[in-house]
Amino acid sequence: MDKNLLIIELPWELSPRNLKEISCLICGGKGQKVGSVIVNKALLGIHKCSNDELMWLTPRPDQSFYDQMYGNFFYTSTSPEQYGYASVEEESRRKEKAVLNWKDIECESPVTLNMGSFLEIGCATGEMLGEAISRGWRSVWGNELSGAAVQKCREKDYNMYEGSCLEIEVKTPFDLIFADNVIEHLTDCREFLYKMEKLLSPDGMLCLRLPNTPPTGPELKLIDHTYHFNPRSLGLLLNTCGLTIAKVIDSGIFHGSEGKRIKNMTLFCLRSE
Repeated sequence: MDKNLLIIELPWELSPRNLKEISCLICGGKGQKVGSVIVNKALLGIHKCSNDELMWLTPRPDQSFYDQMYGNFFYTSTSPEQYGYASVEEESRRKEKAVLNWKDIECESPVTLNMGSFLEIGCATGEMLGEAISRGWRSVWGNELSGAAVQKCREKDYNMYEGSCLEIEVKTPFDLIFADNVIEHLTDCREFLYKMEKLLSPDGMLCLRLPNTPPTGPELKLIDHTYHFNPRSLGLLLNTCGLTIAKVIDSGIFHGSEGKRIKNMTLFCLRSE
């Protein structure tokens, strides 16, 4: 049943002329509309595929909309429940989350961690990087789009790849790649997973932390999340990119207003045999 999920005015432009209908990333179907999102008076929708349970935003704004959001408004969000963060200065909260994320990785990893090379995609101001260094990882790198966040990381002397993770080129692949709330923001998740598979060492592991979308659909982060996954839908997509899920765990809850919440999960992914 189609329900009105959100009406919001954003501080940057969304032109109805720049909206594009999107099909299911996995099977190519159109899916069924399960909710409406009205952004700057433009009507968008959340669709769900009955074949693979994937949900996504359609019609979707073009890349210029997301470039504006991530470049100018992501860390000054007027509605953090629906996109971004209120401030880039929320480092203490991210530090607490980094400790919990590392606890999940160290306690739940399905393979032995060799403490070699670590890369975080979307590292913000580097809290996971700092924890990796303190835990003894020998080579630690971060990747981030936000210039303000990259500057903060460089002030801490962290190794950084600035810009799109798709442009990262390395001679030595990584033993562990971690991406916290990244893949659901992307417009081409398959291209991202292909890139992660190429950046992994032969015995490397990809850890993805993201919302575990309930069957009824999402209620929060409706602006910056282009896709909404559960273990089944993401597992099917991973399989098309040479990766497979070795383990899934629950990993915290994001609480919004009016009782709304996001239940997060962490997926431990290995190369397909």
